[in-house]
Amino acid sequence: MAGTFSHDAEQDGLALLFGLAGSTATTTVEIKLSTTTVSPDGTGLTEPGGAWYGPQDVLMGNATGNAPRTISNTAEIDYGNSDEDVSLVGWVMYDKATGRTRGVYNFPAPISVQTGNPVKFAVGALVVTLT
Repeated sequence: MAGTFSHDAEQDGLALLFGLAGSTATTTVEIKLSTTTVSPDGTGLTEPGGAWYGPQDVLMGNATGNAPRTISNTAEIDYGNSDEDVSLVGWVMYDKATGRTRGVYNFPAPISVQTGNPVKFAVGALVVTLT
């Protein structure tokens, strides 16, 4: 699945790469699910409204590989069981400390979740690739 790095992530990545003043590494990333299509800058996000839902922190491993390099989640990302029928269209990755958008992914087709069903990413299911 291919997503998009946000404009914030591109700008911050370049600033960090070249050691520019004010650049800091992201320490905690969270994933917010969306019931609407999200733009590359993170606008258009509509989070599910049920009591079951809340953004979840993501633990990522070390980057591996060479051309392309990849990184993936090392722990399950568990939102719990849905208390509503909901259609998920994508997700947005945020820097939890700054609120800046890091990445956006819109699913190829909406994912229907029925009341009572779990919503989670398995270990290794969230993969970010740089080519």
